[in-house]
Formats: sequence, C-alpha cells, structure tokens
Amino acid sequence: MKSNGKNFGKSKGFLVWCLAVVLSLSSAIFQRVTGPTHPLRGSYQIGDQVFRYRLRRNPVTTAPLTVRLSGPDTHQAHLIWREYPTERPWQTVNMPYSDGVFEAEIPVQPAAGKVEFHIQLLSDSHPVLRIPQTGQNVIARYKDDVPGWALIPHIIFMFAVMLASNRLGLGILFGERTRPRMIVFIFASLVIGALVFGPIVQNYAFGAYWTGWPLGTDLTDNKSAIAVLAWLIPFVFVLRKKPCRKSVFAAFLITLIVYFIPHSLLGSEYDYYKNDSVNNRPEYTRLINQ
Repeated sequence: MKSNGKNFGKSKGFLVWCLAVVLSLSSAIFQRVTGPTHPLRGSYQIGDQVFRYRLRRNPVTTAPLTVRLSGPDTHQAHLIWREYPTERPWQTVNMPYSDGVFEAEIPVQPAAGKVEFHIQLLSDSHPVLRIPQTGQNVIARYKDDVPGWALIPHIIFMFAVMLASNRLGLGILFGERTRPRMIVFIFASLVIGALVFGPIVQNYAFGAYWTGWPLGTDLTDNKSAIAVLAWLIPFVFVLRKKPCRKSVFAAFLITLIVYFIPHSLLGSEYDYYKNDSVNNRPEYTRLINQ
C-alpha cells in the first residue's frame, strides 16, 4: 500500500474515477432496493394467468395507504391488516374489483407508525391464495413529508461522501498517494450531510432528531455515526500533517460496508401501547370503522 504517487497518470486517474462512480451508483441502488421501505414486488399464478404485484411500504401521513393487487375477476380479495408491532385484532377489509385491480385502503397512521398486512384471494368465499405467498406480512411505515430544502442537501452530501470515499480508497489500491484536501472534504460533507441535515430530515419525517445509539437501534443513525468516526481519524492525521494512508483505506472499507447496509433498517417505530390515544383521533376511528 506504499506509493509516492509519481507514476499515477491521468489515464489511471480517469479509470479510478469511473470505477468509483460505478461502485457508488451500485451501492446506492443496492441500498435503496433492499431497504424495508422499497415496494415489495412479486407475482402469482391463477390457472394459466400470471399476475404481478407491487405493494407500497412507505406511505405518508397525509393520505391512507392504498393497496392494489392485479387479479382475475373470477375471484374476490380481502385486505387483512393491523398495527405493528401489536397483538391487536386483525382488520379485514373487502377489496372492490375494478379494471383488473383489487383495491382497498389502510387508515392514516402517526409518523413512524407501522402496519402489517397481507391479501387473501378467495374463490366462492373460500381462501385459495395468500399474498405474499411466503407467509410473511408486508410491513409499511408512515412518515411525514420532508421539505426539499432539507432532503435534497442531505442526499447530495451523502452521495458526495460515498463517491469521494470510493475514489480515495480505489486510488490507494492503484498506488495513488493520499489526497489531504479530499479527506477534509469527505469529513466536512459527512458532518453536514449526516450530523446536520440527517437529524433535520429524521425529525421532519418521524418526529425525532436521533434514534440511534444510545437512544435507539436506528441503523441509519448508527451508520452515520460510524462513518463520521471512521473519517475522523484520517482527518486528525491530516491536521497534524502525519501519514494517514492506512487510516484512509480503513475508512474507505468501513464506509463501503456502511453504504451497502439497506436504508432505513431498524428505523424509528411508533409505540402504539404507549401512545394508545391515537385510537381516539376522530379521523383514525372513522377510517377504521368504514
């Protein structure tokens, strides 16, 4: 891992930038599509017909969660749901059929409130198929709207961190010397994106600035803290004008692992038993009883 960087030409630098972009986009896409808020996709077969479905898991508190399922007009469908994680009775809602789609709604929940649900297909009032077919329930978490002035800078800074980190780490693998200015840029971007705009986004969405350690188990917050600590070490080395090659490579690996962990895993969760007054809200009670 030792190098003076003298033989690191423009062509190799361009190649490393290309690899960094590909790696950054790959990790961003992987993190997003594997996260618990990404729509659950699948398919099922009735006779010779195959039907595909896409079930939302990231509703907002301004509207009920609409659940849609493509299916045959020869069947009926029920939406079965309850608050999560609770042992409350399951609510069964008939799903009217129109234009090839069964559709029903789950009432609005508080910010960070979760519901679990599945769909039961019936033929002549007899259950024939459960969606999802794995036997598990779909878990959806509600959130409040986040203004663009908070969300957009957060996304930009966090992606910039990922791209710059990958560029430095891959550069070291190709024999490039460390870049002090880029280390400062990464650390500053992390502080702004993860520790300033991150809590602001979290508070707008779920009503809490921080739910990671030691206050909770939110992996998104914990990932941010780990990344900041990882880059703090090479940042201090840069301030002291000391060699930091190994610490930069270690920070790159840690950041890469952090960005490959699914987004919003073990996130904020509304406590229905502690805040049972939610059931007294007129709009909530009205929607349940419809």
